[in-house]
Amino acid sequence: MGKSCCEEIAGTLRADMGDNQVCVCYALTTGSQGRVYENVAPTLMARDYKSPPLVNMPRVRRLTPTECLRLMGLPDDHLSGIAIPAPTEDDVDYWYGAWEEHRRALGKSSRPRSRGMVRKWLQNAETDAAAYRAIGNSLAVPCAVWTLRGIVAVAQDVP
Repeated sequence: MGKSCCEEIAGTLRADMGDNQVCVCYALTTGSQGRVYENVAPTLMARDYKSPPLVNMPRVRRLTPTECLRLMGLPDDHLSGIAIPAPTEDDVDYWYGAWEEHRRALGKSSRPRSRGMVRKWLQNAETDAAAYRAIGNSLAVPCAVWTLRGIVAVAQDVP
């Protein structure tokens, strides 16, 4: 047997098998053993719903906003040009009202946004955090198209 690996999960032993390095980890919650594959995600099986296989990756990479836009079926420049570098009072009034209406509609008892917060948000609307929020709150275009095509197909068949 090789040296210990996966120390942060549980004390384990590592067997070096050429390019396919495998860790055998003991799962404290189930009392069973599982394999941890380096840079390979094994096929999930029905029995894995309680303890899925572990993958020993060097790090996890978050999707970029552009990748998220593409997954949602939106063009790469969908969120470009939405910031207002020098918002007018009308811009601030409009968005202040929108934020306040949203807050009241949800029944939140939190403090309302100040006009300064709204102005700062308008000037900085193209940050990655704002993009992730906007994309996460959007509708996936391919799913919407597929659903609407199904509705149209059914509607055309009904006399």
